[in-house]
Amino acid sequence: MKYFNLPVLGAICIGLFSCEKSEVKQEESLLNKAEVIFDKSYPEINDTYFNMKINHNDDLFLNGYETVIKVDKDGNLKWTVTGSPNSRTANDLAPTKDGGCIVLFVEQLPYSRKYSLVKISSAGAIEWEKTGENYEIYKIVVGDDDMIYGVADLKEDGYWSKNKPKLFKYTMDGEYLSSEFITDTRDEISYQSELMYKLNNNNFVVGTFSSVTPERENYDFHIVEFDKDANNISERNYGGYRNDHLMDIAECPDGGLILMGYSNSKDGDIKSWRDELTYENGGNAWVVRLGKNREIKWEKIMGGTEISWFRKAVYYNNKLLVAFHTTATDIDFQSPERPKGGFIVLDDQGNITDKKYIGEDMIYCAFDSQGFLIMLTYNHDDYYGTYTPRLIKIR
Repeated sequence: MKYFNLPVLGAICIGLFSCEKSEVKQEESLLNKAEVIFDKSYPEINDTYFNMKINHNDDLFLNGYETVIKVDKDGNLKWTVTGSPNSRTANDLAPTKDGGCIVLFVEQLPYSRKYSLVKISSAGAIEWEKTGENYEIYKIVVGDDDMIYGVADLKEDGYWSKNKPKLFKYTMDGEYLSSEFITDTRDEISYQSELMYKLNNNNFVVGTFSSVTPERENYDFHIVEFDKDANNISERNYGGYRNDHLMDIAECPDGGLILMGYSNSKDGDIKSWRDELTYENGGNAWVVRLGKNREIKWEKIMGGTEISWFRKAVYYNNKLLVAFHTTATDIDFQSPERPKGGFIVLDDQGNITDKKYIGEDMIYCAFDSQGFLIMLTYNHDDYYGTYTPRLIKIR
């Protein structure tokens, strides 16, 4: 009969338990400074931008309240197009294959709004402009079939009916072709489309900020997937009892989806909740990995005592990179800088392998073809009331 040395055995068990806790703690607290590739400001511009898109050449397009700008992959400003003479706001844009972009302008009139689609060339010249009631849309994308697609939430059955998403089609010359309400949407929801994403199979996903369940605080990660003929493929929502705000969508190599934004919930689909987190901070960053069947494969919530959110995602070298913004300095974002932006790196199972950050605010962002993150922030002059855009590329 063999006898075990109990003190040694106890020490081994304690050591194994300590190693397991150490690995968990390392994933939660690991925070590394990112390398800055460029940091450029544009003092000739005074505007606030709320959207940024990137094309196949890694050129950036930013649309704001008064201007649209194009910046090349090295951060050099190529051109600026204003909404003048009518003080129009560039509400959305979509890059085109020729190096230009389609811009959705909105002009506020005394009793209505005027919507226009405008094509800007690679060199910054306006090639055409279309306007009218068939252009009253909220979001636009360019399809793989060289068509322009837009979505708007409109009343299908008269004034008292709820808003439903409607798909609009245009040629690449901006000519209106058709519009159809997306089929088989939910009767109890009044839709408010926040973003539109084109999938690799030329289907589309709309993410909404819509009330989805009357039994609770009910803004979920809510998506409607449909084809180019407005046929509903699937409609799903993910979240917990409290409000969850979807901020962006990305596609996975296997046809799955990444949903990202922030959550005020700690239950329901938020299985990764930990008791050290709080939901009284304005929101915790939440990312959800969906399979092809749109079931959750994994999800991860991260936060601190102040608000955090996830903003963009991309797959690069078989790793998932997800950009974050936070004003927290503790728990999952332990560093003294406040605010800060950066990205986390995750493997196929949703395990964090790295976190990169800089101590700068992040208003918007985009990943380029090399997996580098370009962050939009501002140099704000309180005295003159100016906002100078600033782009920082990190890795």
